[in-house]
Parts: sequence; C-alpha cells; structure tokens
Amino acid sequence: MGNLLLLISKVFLFKKAAVEVKKRGFLLYLKALQVARKSLAGALLVYTMLQFLVIGFFGAVTAAIFLLPHDLETKLFLIFFICLGVFIVTLIGFLYAMSEKVWYKAAQVEEILEQFD
Repeated sequence: MGNLLLLISKVFLFKKAAVEVKKRGFLLYLKALQVARKSLAGALLVYTMLQFLVIGFFGAVTAAIFLLPHDLETKLFLIFFICLGVFIVTLIGFLYAMSEKVWYKAAQVEEILEQFD
C-alpha cells in the first residue's frame, strides 16, 4: 500500500513538473518572439537608411518634374501627392510589421495556449 501511494505521488509530481516545464518553455518562447520583434526594429532602421536613397531618387524626380513645361501649381501638387503616397505606404508597412497581434498570430500563440487549458 505504501509503494502504491509513493508511485501515485511520483506520477502526480512528474505531471506537475512537466506542466511547469511547458509553461517555462512557453515563456522562453514568448521572450524569443520579443527579441525577434526587436531585431526586426533594427532591420527596419536599416530599411529607413535605405529610404534616404529613395529620397535622393525623389529629389531627382522632383528636378525632372520642375523641368516639365507645366505651371508651378500643377508641378507642386504632383510632387506633394507622390511624397504623401510613399509616406503613407511606408507608415502602414511599419505599423503592420511591429504589431504584436500579427506576431502572435504568425507564431501561433493561441494554439500553444490552448494546450495549457
């Protein structure tokens, strides 16, 4: 009888330890996900530096537009809307890439959490 109680307590303790190990592993996984997000932020900083090249390109386009035979107001509106479009597209891409909801969905966090219930 004593051996049976000892065996039951060992099984219970091993199951509890296994659940604790899973939880700690999951927390480590979430930390790794956070590091990946921060690494992406660094990559986006490099991307931002590349945007300076794009600004140089738009400077060239601007000069070309000013050489067109149209009135000044038309040229300025054309330049304004090109720059506004680039700004909005870049901003939307940055916000999407940095969203935790997107990262959690991509990492399938919900399925992992369901395993603990």
